[in-house]
Amino acid sequence: MSDQPVAVAVGVGAGLGAALARRFAEKYRVALVARDANKLRGFEDEIRQKGGEAISVPAAPQLKKQDMLDPAAIAETFWHLAHQDRSAWTQDIDVRPFKERF
Repeated sequence: MSDQPVAVAVGVGAGLGAALARRFAEKYRVALVARDANKLRGFEDEIRQKGGEAISVPAAPQLKKQDMLDPAAIAETFWHLAHQDRSAWTQDIDVRPFKERF
């Protein structure tokens, strides 16, 4: 494993993100982050062909709406926290999607 620092390029796409990733790859190992895994692999291959070191990290494209927290549900939970009954008081709420494993 290299002692070379890693530059993280987030939002790698056809524009500025890819341009920055290419530039950083001239001197650093690069971690490429974006939603489209296929595009990331293309940029990763391009950097490697030019002698750079890169790894692509898709930004959770497998998540569906039902897998994520609903903003309205979060708001309702915090409204309840702010208006809770004094006889059953809490200062701590851990809000997570139902699908998450504990």
